[in-house]
Amino acid sequence: MTVFNTRIIVILVVGIPVSLAGSSLSAETLYYTDFSAGYDTNPTDGIPDNWTTDHDGFAFWNIDPSSEEFISYGASDDSLATYDGLVSGGVAASTLTDYTVSATFHKAGGRAGLVGRLQDAVSFYTLRVRDTNRLELYWVGPNDTYERIGFSYMEPTYVNDDVCKMSMTFSGSDIICEVRNSSDEVMAEYTVTDTTYASGTAGLRSNTDTFGCQEFSIQSVDGLPGDFDNDGDVDGTDFLMWQRGESPNPLSSSDLTSWKENFGTVTSPMNASSAAVPEPAAGLMLILGVMAMFSCRRSVMP
Repeated sequence: MTVFNTRIIVILVVGIPVSLAGSSLSAETLYYTDFSAGYDTNPTDGIPDNWTTDHDGFAFWNIDPSSEEFISYGASDDSLATYDGLVSGGVAASTLTDYTVSATFHKAGGRAGLVGRLQDAVSFYTLRVRDTNRLELYWVGPNDTYERIGFSYMEPTYVNDDVCKMSMTFSGSDIICEVRNSSDEVMAEYTVTDTTYASGTAGLRSNTDTFGCQEFSIQSVDGLPGDFDNDGDVDGTDFLMWQRGESPNPLSSSDLTSWKENFGTVTSPMNASSAAVPEPAAGLMLILGVMAMFSCRRSVMP
């Protein structure tokens, strides 16, 4: 009789603190700003270089000089601010297809979040935190057409004025959505398949005067081997995806090797934590030890 308990493996892997501050791979970051003077913000009008904020006339956008946050105010409806310049390699942001757009921001009431694959001021995807308990994904089209294609209640719920971290990843027809609170807890996440838009730039959208964005980035989605969920880091969740046969080459030794070699690596400046955490090698050794232990079959007498 053979005893093999995979449930124990899952419990131990999840229990490992895997939100690790690995080395940041700047080559994977196509565009990044924290809206400070160091990122070439325009001192004359308070608008970041190569950003467009006059799409709709529903709000004003500006960099608050005291907090160095990109804020919207005077909002009468959902208003856009988009990055329309070049990204790494001299590529126009408007031509991007697969990428991750991320932002750290806070709000109090209303709705705010990201836009991606924006074709023009009326054609794009938008991911937003609505009130304190909903993460919603829409496509928006001409003539006031729109459709909600993704939805999840957030647990834990969003606390007004807390700085959250939101990301929206485009990978082919998949749109991967996630929002975390300031404690790095996932409040909501899901993946949606939709083919309405295939390319376009990214930015921000808000209908509240309490919105303030601290960081914004656009990142490649194909530059980090082992990051099977495309969230900008290689961690225990990616191992579980491999274990369930959800990596690009299901249950293959090549995918497992990619995960092991990159475990603890972070591609996004916003994913890197400044808190004290275990060394990536220690977490990896523990996971591999558990794998080895439970891979050994133990035979017992009937």
